[in-house]
Amino acid sequence: MTAIADRATAAPALSPRRARQAVALVLSASFVVLADVTIVNLATPVIERDLHATVSDVELAVSGYQIAYGMLLVSGGRLGDIFGRRALFIVGFAGFVLASLACGLSTSVGQLIAFRFLQGAAAGLLSPQVLATIQIVLPPSRRANAFAALGAVLSAATLLGPLISALVISGNLGGESWRPIFWINVPIGVVALILARWLVPAVRGERRRRIDAVGTVLLTATWGALLVPLTTGRQAGWPAWAWLCLAAAPLLAAAFVLSQRSAARRGLDPLVPPALWRDRAFPPGVALCMLLFSGIVGFFLYLSIVLQSGYQLSILLTGIATIPSAVGTLASSAIGARQVRRWGAGRTVTIGSLICAAGFASMAIPLALVHDASLAAWIAPSQFVTGAGFGMVIVALLDLVLAGIRGEDAGTASGLLTSAQVIGGGLGVVAMGLLFSTAVTGDVARAAPAALNSGLARGVGLEAVVFVASAWLVRRLPARERP
Repeated sequence: MTAIADRATAAPALSPRRARQAVALVLSASFVVLADVTIVNLATPVIERDLHATVSDVELAVSGYQIAYGMLLVSGGRLGDIFGRRALFIVGFAGFVLASLACGLSTSVGQLIAFRFLQGAAAGLLSPQVLATIQIVLPPSRRANAFAALGAVLSAATLLGPLISALVISGNLGGESWRPIFWINVPIGVVALILARWLVPAVRGERRRRIDAVGTVLLTATWGALLVPLTTGRQAGWPAWAWLCLAAAPLLAAAFVLSQRSAARRGLDPLVPPALWRDRAFPPGVALCMLLFSGIVGFFLYLSIVLQSGYQLSILLTGIATIPSAVGTLASSAIGARQVRRWGAGRTVTIGSLICAAGFASMAIPLALVHDASLAAWIAPSQFVTGAGFGMVIVALLDLVLAGIRGEDAGTASGLLTSAQVIGGGLGVVAMGLLFSTAVTGDVARAAPAALNSGLARGVGLEAVVFVASAWLVRRLPARERP
């Protein structure tokens, strides 16, 4: 990696046009990486049949991406601080392209699981460079629009991933069934790698930093102790090892914090710079990110389970059923920067969270009255409201949390923020799964419609509470000052 490490220590003066092109490039990378978190969800039945796999096998292929992705985000951010944004962008995206190609060529479920882990690891190196590049190429006065655009991309990727998967599989491109959902990353990645040499600045921190090996190992172990049981524990029936991992997570986290303090006292380079923890808004902002994403990810997973497995809706129609949320998100994201300028980031996140809560709460009526596949149409208005609220939240959230972060710490901050989103999503899936299972026991395909709706209703009730709590928490954040 040192052969391609960026030599510059400060961002070159970019023209407005060049800066916009750089932002557009890293936003496209962010879309591809985040869409792959959910793009496999609707493809699981087809993959099971084609590779003669069990449900647990395919679920591990789905969760393996998230595990590796979440575990390497902070390390990827620090490596970007050390070696430069361009270097890590190229290494991460090249690895992502190769792993995507290999996923589509897999002939066994074991191969698919292994390549999904590698794909997630490459995404963990790539993703932190997105926010860091935005911080570098744009002055503070122009970042709100870029954060709004990134918020739209985050939301669209999360919501459109299943729809893209449904369209590709239904089209059966080249008779390859599910495989093209991975191959579509290849041409996008190749173009992005070519453009990166010209558009992504060769920038690293102002001073040469060293890799914090102890901190990296401890933080990776902490994330692993959280993510592995959160993403695989439910499918495995919550065995003893899952509970031991969860119990070990706070101990590992405490050891990590102590190692960071020790490194700072000795004048070394801790993995997470102490300046991030001294920033009064950043630590609670990370917690807010975790809470917000715990309130959105689980809903779409269990909605697709109810519609596809419970009400036997086709893959394509299940994907189409999520469009109202995506439309609402994109509509509010389009005016997000204007809202932030008018109301401020904190107020925008508060209002958006309350709108999300209202959207989820309004689903109670159709869930109580409609007990067939037409449920997808009846909850469409509520989905639009929820999506619009989440669009407001996400476009303002990044500006709220990252506005005061120095450019040289942008990679690490971005990694922590994205890690919080991944872990929050995992917690949300587990919490909603526990509530869903209190109403639906056994095979979802054989469950009574009333039980399916009851399980989903309990989950959306939790989501509404989460977003109300998020609105309360954001009002507790200290006022932000830009650097």
